[in-house]
Amino acid sequence: MTLDDIIKHQSIIDKREPRSDTLEFLEQKRYSKSKDCLIRYGSMHIDHFIRVFNSENNEKLLQSIFSLLQRKEEKYVE
Repeated sequence: MTLDDIIKHQSIIDKREPRSDTLEFLEQKRYSKSKDCLIRYGSMHIDHFIRVFNSENNEKLLQSIFSLLQRKEEKYVE
């Protein structure tokens, strides 16, 4: 599942459009050494996205992502 897919599902569940800054983030690109090209964040699979940010030592960002996902999960469990 790509980040684009996750955001689409979230908008359906929440019954609201994604935030503009979220959509802007999905359009940003990063250079992939293995593919030798630029890749949109939105087209990245979630596990690949997490691996990339984990390997780039963006631990604070990863913690924020996991925290947001956990809060979403808790919201729907109640």
